[in-house]
Amino acid sequence: MHVFSIGASNGSYTLRFLGAPLIVLVAIGLLAAWRGRRRIAIGAGAGAALICVVWTGLYLWRPRWVHVALADREARATIAERRWTERAPGLETADATVELAGVQVDLLALAEMSSGSRINRRRPVGARP
Repeated sequence: MHVFSIGASNGSYTLRFLGAPLIVLVAIGLLAAWRGRRRIAIGAGAGAALICVVWTGLYLWRPRWVHVALADREARATIAERRWTERAPGLETADATVELAGVQVDLLALAEMSSGSRINRRRPVGARP
């Protein structure tokens, strides 16, 4: 079966992580119902229903990471130019946006400390200057 084979271009991850457990739970539920194990059948049915709700929600909602995962694999992510802001002597921060095919997909918070800062190391943490 090529659907469940390991590889980046083989099969669908949705089928791997939602379809396979759904099939297993339906089989367990049918077998349990046939053997008269009502609690097991109800549990398997509830699990299958939960997977169906999650799968339907993903299909209807289609979050940004699903669009990125289904997008063209030739596109490369780019990081926008960062502007550093000095927050304290020796501490600078910046926000960097990551874009894929012109769409912002992530935001990175960066921090940089310089080793030549004038921090009083004898003062206890939290003490006022």
